[in-house]
Amino acid sequence: MERTTPGGAPMFRLWIATYTDWRPTHWNQVPPRAIALEPVEDALYSSDEAALFVEGFNRSVLSGDHMIWAVAVPITVRYEGDATAGMPIRGRAFGCEPSECAAGQPQPAAPPTRPTPVRTDGD
Repeated sequence: MERTTPGGAPMFRLWIATYTDWRPTHWNQVPPRAIALEPVEDALYSSDEAALFVEGFNRSVLSGDHMIWAVAVPITVRYEGDATAGMPIRGRAFGCEPSECAAGQPQPAAPPTRPTPVRTDGD
């Protein structure tokens, strides 16, 4: 399973990066070689959301001597352990409240864990 925005648009992670041997002249330029310093947040962004952040951040550092830049990295999110069509699967029986359980049914269990998202850089 992959997560994209409605209509299949790509998702982005926003990174603050450093660069060398490059002098940006406009907010929407991308360094030829950027080194990631830190993510903006542990979140995914649509194209519009990423563009708004990149524009605001890069405009603010464009006139200074800072060698940092916001970079939107296209990513695909896949869920590790998720089934695919045609794959044999095995479900989990969830517990029920004792007053609702038929004889032999499992009793309440700990809440299920969600699949862990695995981020990969663009395709």
